[in-house]
Amino acid sequence: MGRAASALIKIRALLADGRPRSSGDIARELGWGFGATSQALMRAWEVGVVLRTVSPIYVTERRRRGRAGVATNLRGYHLYCISTGEKENVISNRRYLCHRIL
Repeated sequence: MGRAASALIKIRALLADGRPRSSGDIARELGWGFGATSQALMRAWEVGVVLRTVSPIYVTERRRRGRAGVATNLRGYHLYCISTGEKENVISNRRYLCHRIL
């Protein structure tokens, strides 16, 4: 079993509880880097192991920059949930789709 297959197994095991998570949450819980997690989730989504939100969720982040004041960034992210063979799912009024429908 290669690295890609073991990554899919770990992602599937983490999402097995049915609770949607962002790529940042998955990276923290698995102890992976954010880039590696994003790539593994993209592969899992393309293969059909996970479902992804149709449109990204946007959050405004504010960071203190000392004397420069406050920097505000708008960050978009998707939530991922486990796929049990269906092509679409609705959880908490958010629609999740597999890669082939988009």
